[in-house]
Amino acid sequence: MIKRGIGRAALAFAMIVAAVGISSPAQAATSFYAEYFHSGGATLVVKITGDMGWYNRSVGLNDVRLWLRGGYCGGAEVSAYAGTNKLGQKTYANYCSESGQWLSLPNATLNADVPGGANVLRVRAFKDDSTGRHYGDTYYFDKCC
Repeated sequence: MIKRGIGRAALAFAMIVAAVGISSPAQAATSFYAEYFHSGGATLVVKITGDMGWYNRSVGLNDVRLWLRGGYCGGAEVSAYAGTNKLGQKTYANYCSESGQWLSLPNATLNADVPGGANVLRVRAFKDDSTGRHYGDTYYFDKCC
């Protein structure tokens, strides 16, 4: 009788695992973006958008797009962190626009090869000009604990 009860419990657990699926920890894709404005915040110069997926030892970037105002150059940096420890980064640089346009950029996977993976994603849109690189940052935090 006890063996039959344990067998039924094991079967029920196996059915739940099959129905729900248990795999490496990941969350549903989340949209991300960052923007850089100049002239005291009055003029949008560059914007990056896309989807990110948190995985056990990486962060996936998909459907990445960059918009640049006509006459400007810039790009974006996306970095994965565990706390303050930078684990991986993708830089999309040296893009210029004459007319203000959206550019499709390559998907990427950021390394996060530490136990638990990354828990912070920093997305930086930037413009380049003769005075250097100017950033607009947005931070995203993975659910923890």
